Amino acid sequence: MIFAELTAFYQGEGARLAAPQPYRHYAAYLAQQDGEVAQAYWRDVLAEVEHKTPLPLAHQRAEQRAQEPAMQARTVTFSEEQTGALSAFAKRSQTTVNILVQGAWALLLSKYGGGSQVVFGSTTSGRPATLTGVDEMVGLFINTLPVVAKVEGETPVVSWLQQLHRTQQASEEYSHVPLHTLQQLAGMNAGLFDTLVIFENYPVDAIQTQTGAALPVEAVESVDITTYPMTLTARLDKTLVLKFEYQNTVLSEPGAAQLLAHLQQLLHLLSSPGDNTLRDIKRGMLSNQARKEIFTRSVGEQIHFPGARCFHHRFEQQVRRNGDAIAACHGPHTVHYAALNRRANQLAYWLIEQGVTQGQLVGIFAHRSIDVLCAMLAIMKAGGAFVCLDPVNPDERLTYMIEDAGMTHLIVDPACRMRIDTTAQLSLFDITQSATVLSDMPVDNPQVAVQGSDVAYMIYTSGSTGNPKGALVHHSGALNHIEAEFAKFGLTDEENALKKADFLQCAASSCDVSVWQFLAPLMCGGKTVILDEITDVHTMVSLIRQYQIDLVEVAPVVLQLLVSYLDSLTESQRQLPGLKYIMTTGEPTPVPLVNKWLNMYPLVPVMNCYGPTEASDDITYEITRVPLPAGTTRVSIGKPLPNLAILILDEELDLMPEGVAGELCVTGIGVGPGYWNNVAKTQASFVPNPYQHEPLMPMYSERLYRTGDLGYYDEHGNIELLGRKDEQIKIRGLRVELGEIEAALEAIEQVQQAVVVVKNNELGEAALCAYWTGEPGVTLTRKEFRLRLGQALPEHMLPVSYNQLEKMPTNAADKIDKFALPEPNFTSQQTYVEAQTETEAVVAELVAALLQLEVATVSLADSFFELGGHSILSVRLVSEIQHRFGVSVPLGFIFTLSDLRELAAEIDVLRPQQQDSAQFAQLTAESQTDTDELII
Repeated sequence: MIFAELTAFYQGEGARLAAPQPYRHYAAYLAQQDGEVAQAYWRDVLAEVEHKTPLPLAHQRAEQRAQEPAMQARTVTFSEEQTGALSAFAKRSQTTVNILVQGAWALLLSKYGGGSQVVFGSTTSGRPATLTGVDEMVGLFINTLPVVAKVEGETPVVSWLQQLHRTQQASEEYSHVPLHTLQQLAGMNAGLFDTLVIFENYPVDAIQTQTGAALPVEAVESVDITTYPMTLTARLDKTLVLKFEYQNTVLSEPGAAQLLAHLQQLLHLLSSPGDNTLRDIKRGMLSNQARKEIFTRSVGEQIHFPGARCFHHRFEQQVRRNGDAIAACHGPHTVHYAALNRRANQLAYWLIEQGVTQGQLVGIFAHRSIDVLCAMLAIMKAGGAFVCLDPVNPDERLTYMIEDAGMTHLIVDPACRMRIDTTAQLSLFDITQSATVLSDMPVDNPQVAVQGSDVAYMIYTSGSTGNPKGALVHHSGALNHIEAEFAKFGLTDEENALKKADFLQCAASSCDVSVWQFLAPLMCGGKTVILDEITDVHTMVSLIRQYQIDLVEVAPVVLQLLVSYLDSLTESQRQLPGLKYIMTTGEPTPVPLVNKWLNMYPLVPVMNCYGPTEASDDITYEITRVPLPAGTTRVSIGKPLPNLAILILDEELDLMPEGVAGELCVTGIGVGPGYWNNVAKTQASFVPNPYQHEPLMPMYSERLYRTGDLGYYDEHGNIELLGRKDEQIKIRGLRVELGEIEAALEAIEQVQQAVVVVKNNELGEAALCAYWTGEPGVTLTRKEFRLRLGQALPEHMLPVSYNQLEKMPTNAADKIDKFALPEPNFTSQQTYVEAQTETEAVVAELVAALLQLEVATVSLADSFFELGGHSILSVRLVSEIQHRFGVSVPLGFIFTLSDLRELAAEIDVLRPQQQDSAQFAQLTAESQTDTDELII
């Protein structure tokens, strides 16, 4: 409009211009609109919008992006022929090029992690066609509106574009509603979207014809300034020009180039002939060459490992070769290969005599020991599969697992036997009495037909339905896990046979790491050295030095304890001459921790591993041999292990481009049979592999396991892990389904509704926080919650914060809005009890310092765990008590305390008893209870 007036003056016709309509006419028009109708329309459009669509590639490592914020831009120009094809297709489809551009952007956002529904912004002129003279008015009309697009794979392209067009036309009637109002309607005051699409239609040729020689126009350039991290501006004339602007702090230059290239390809595919669906278009975004490169990087090395394909058969091979060698050590006890084999054989014959048949699940409910190792071997020799039950679990949870697994036989130790209901239909065997009870049993190897495809063991993991679920693991998959990691350690010979290696066994027997630690050494002629307490770093270091341990695997939280302890020693004391590798697993390993270790032990690399139980434990590896450079934000989980393939896929199991996040899906020999007694869950997670016939796929790749974890391949072919796509998380290395905790909360009579989220506590650690509603006037304290939940859930699944709400916040779709939950309260919810003695005052100071709380907020009526402590921090608490008071409090005692007053009283009792150093040493030894299962 302004340009037309300027041209008129240049042509000497300015006096003939009509006076424009005043802007107040538009204001009057707005006043006449029915605001309730407009809001109802937008409320319906936004009803299913729960969160922003993720920014494409914004998950890239920070070091790949610029550190100084600035806007960058890239431009691509379509040829006249390409532009003509787009325009012709739009005309045939009864839509516009604008809708084509919006559709391509919607598909791009969907493919780059937005899922089946995406939201982005689009500018509108804001000039209602029904208002006379609106095109000549001067004023602010432009508005930015949300475009909500459903991207469902089987939808035909043309009908989808036409629906987008109809939706845009319908929204024009209500385009005057301000964006901030729309955000309020959606319950998303922080914003509905982070990307914006602008379509400009400036007819340059028409302008040049209109102005003539009086005002020659050589070029038209628009400058748009937005606050959005990514803005796509499309300008249509003879050619279509796409200008992509982005903040360099959220996207790298190579990432921007990739986005724009894929957008071009999507526009080309959208306008191509044929009855295409949206899935066809998204799948066609990747070229054949790109797909080949994806398969090349996604498949691990293919290696044939020699030897038997069952654990017990491989062990028997080692018995024949190394019968006189030490197989396992635990405290003062050792056992040789031949003796361990005889003991396991006798127990196996007893199990067979008791009716254990092939594939039957047999429980082991005992504290870690050589006897537990013997029981594992015996059950497999009898043809069964072992299920280790963690003594830390409450009785209710143990009972569920025993009943769910259909156990008829349970191997126990005396301490655990006392917890078993004697009325249960279970045949119990005390493993500590095997030498006398089984003395008449045969000692030769049982000849039970067991194959590599048979189940070796089952591990219970947290379940979303309120109860744990059992993941089955077969012999071949678990053995490949061991062999593959040995290969990457350089612990195989030229024929791929395993070399001898000694392991430290320190993980709780109910997790898959323990299987690796217990059995891997026995597969290669090495020895398993059992550590009672995983956090007893003093004894850990002593065992590593004494037995020249080759490999130690721990969670990062334990490695931090170990590094801190080693750092306090002298140079000579901290030498670990036999150690070849340190492994971390279970949760992300902090970069500073890796660098600290490598600075202390430059010849002992750190192997960071990742993997689910459902795929036989680890499926990836990353070996770090030198400290990571400054600016590195996380440790990669690396590449697929041998004989496995890891594909990054979208919800429809289509391949994701390099750098684009999707679900990690694994195929190959490691993929297990599924979940015990849970067909629906098995069918949902273990699916047919659509790529099994690709030339590079490994053997046994008929099935995919969908891990539920999100990640992407970087430019080096390493996998970067981002988190979960569902409600499953990890707390101190252990899998936790939030749904299981919520179900336990709602089983409490006074609780009407409950939701659990993860928030960072004062220590910066991930902490479980519960929010609940109940009848008016009903309240429950944190102590009461922990007491009731503790009957069904283990310690690591108990929330540390319980927040009562009048009602749950909801979004426009009437679903609980977790983003609108208030900040959790980590302070004491008990009546404050002040310290009355000097000991109590010091205990309060120690706890406050450990948990980074104000001393004044630490009530002596609270327990250490109610205040936010956990098992790893309890070790530091014991250490601090030893330092301040000179007394040794048994670690297990910390878990039995009802409040801090009991702890102070115990310290006062122990102080006079432990004044004599000899007596102190004796009491310390007696207090070394087998509490490793508490440390999780």
